Amino acid sequence: MDGVSPSLNQTETDTNQARRERDRAHRNMLTPDDKEFINAKRRASRQALTIDERNASHRARRHSLTPGERKAMLTKRNIDAKAKRNTPCAESIAMMCPGGVSPAMETSASPPKYTNESDGN
Repeated sequence: MDGVSPSLNQTETDTNQARRERDRAHRNMLTPDDKEFINAKRRASRQALTIDERNASHRARRHSLTPGERKAMLTKRNIDAKAKRNTPCAESIAMMCPGGVSPAMETSASPPKYTNESDGN
């Protein structure tokens, strides 16, 4: 364990859960205009961040993961990457031409006719 007693972890979890429930109840009581105002402020503040600031927050989030969370995240990323590698791009899939022959492959000359030499022709 990380040196914290289980009862302390449980108390912290209960506190966090109670805060989440309070926040959720508060959001549910907001009018659509209030929600839109809050979302507009969030969008504006996010767009004001530089790429370095955004990367720093993502990096901090990744470094604060527990080993179990990190392993789960890496496993999911590996599964997604494998699925992407094994899925061909829609443009790269060779498909049959609906007419049977691609117009680019057609020539104006007719194909040569083969005769059977034993016919006498």
